[in-house]
Amino acid sequence: MNKREKAIWTLVTSLSLLILVIFTDWVYTGFFSNSTYNQFKNNSTDLDTEQKGATNLKNEMNKSRQYEILSNEDTEIIKLMKSYDLNTEEILAESMSPDKNSETKSFKHEFMEHYKNKSARSSEIIGFSLIDSSIQAGTHFLTEIYGKPVPNCTPQRITKTEKEISIFKNKNKPIGSTFNTKRMNDSVSNDICNNNSDNMLYITDDGKLFYNSKTEIYGFQFNIRGAKISNINLIDSILDDFIILSDDKSVVAFTKGAPIQRGCGEILNFDLSKNAVGLSNIEMNDKDKFYDLAILEKYKSYNESMLEYINYIYSELSASKNLEIYIGSNQEIDEYAFNISCFKCNIVPSKENLNQLEIARSRLEQKSFYFDQSMNDPSDLSNIVNFAGQGFNQGKNLRTVSPTLYVQDESGLSIGSVRYQGEIIRNVTLGSIVGDYKIIEMSDVYFLGENIKNNYIIDTLRFGN
Repeated sequence: MNKREKAIWTLVTSLSLLILVIFTDWVYTGFFSNSTYNQFKNNSTDLDTEQKGATNLKNEMNKSRQYEILSNEDTEIIKLMKSYDLNTEEILAESMSPDKNSETKSFKHEFMEHYKNKSARSSEIIGFSLIDSSIQAGTHFLTEIYGKPVPNCTPQRITKTEKEISIFKNKNKPIGSTFNTKRMNDSVSNDICNNNSDNMLYITDDGKLFYNSKTEIYGFQFNIRGAKISNINLIDSILDDFIILSDDKSVVAFTKGAPIQRGCGEILNFDLSKNAVGLSNIEMNDKDKFYDLAILEKYKSYNESMLEYINYIYSELSASKNLEIYIGSNQEIDEYAFNISCFKCNIVPSKENLNQLEIARSRLEQKSFYFDQSMNDPSDLSNIVNFAGQGFNQGKNLRTVSPTLYVQDESGLSIGSVRYQGEIIRNVTLGSIVGDYKIIEMSDVYFLGENIKNNYIIDTLRFGN
């Protein structure tokens, strides 16, 4: 290597070392300095925060279904929701609180309804009047339930709830209750009439149906297990007044007049395809049970003329897929509770909690409270329920009109008296106005009152104790 080449090599080597020193210094004092490191760290944190913020925003928008704050007019919010791939149709359906259908009896009588989705395939509906108003006997569009049918699940069946013995009540008394029934077993099957338990139905393996009851039976139904029905034979005249509907595995029967009297014995004899294993889905019913038409209509022998002998309930899907409930009743009703299969209600949690509170409060209210000196010690306040700001005489009690006397004078004029807000109002005649009611009919059993403050609905005013 000559001097020239050696000098060039030395220069290159020196420059290389200088560049290496500068690079090393930049790396350790610049790129990996605290400020640069923190810059990258902050950028990464900002990115995480933005992602978390977007997730939180999406979650909050999804929660909007729990509150009555969203409507179809909120177009910009809906667009934003769609940009996050949220199901806006479902959120709107659950968030919007629809107005009650003004054509329903539950609306006209100011019923409060409480919805509960018991499972993915069934719902529970509870309703009662907030103004102590009863729905009169007749055929009615009872209520419209907002929600949607469960896919691949039909039909919508209506049954009583587990906590109640009937679907409908009036003045807290069940209408058409279903009795508790005891399941038979081999230890009692050969001696059913000597068994002390109430309300039993039992089928022998060769098809003889026995009952044992200490209560009159106005209807019964069951399925036969392990065999098919080919024919049904009546025993004596015990079921002469009964309509019997059946297919090859089930029976529904109800009376047109006389019930099965309390007692024990054989009531039917079945011709079966083979020996029966037993019965399932057993019901024994009191007078005025509400039958689901979806069940009755599946039997070939059913026809509409049978409806004059029973109370009934049925459902139809509206054009918007809500569930409309219709009834035919020979009784007044002021409360109902039932399950619906294959239907999911729209539930707004904030409204559900409010309804639960109102239901609890209403059931604490006394329905016919008055302070009778002849029966109570005025100094004893133990039987008074007091709600803050409301006093002792609660809600519907302030509006209750209870007849106490009815007579006719020599000219045939009806005259009576009523108790209203703890006082006796005398010389009540047709046309008299007491509280919210105009008296339009009077008898020694009840008065009829036209509610002048609630669409002139006619309510039955019953005599107090």
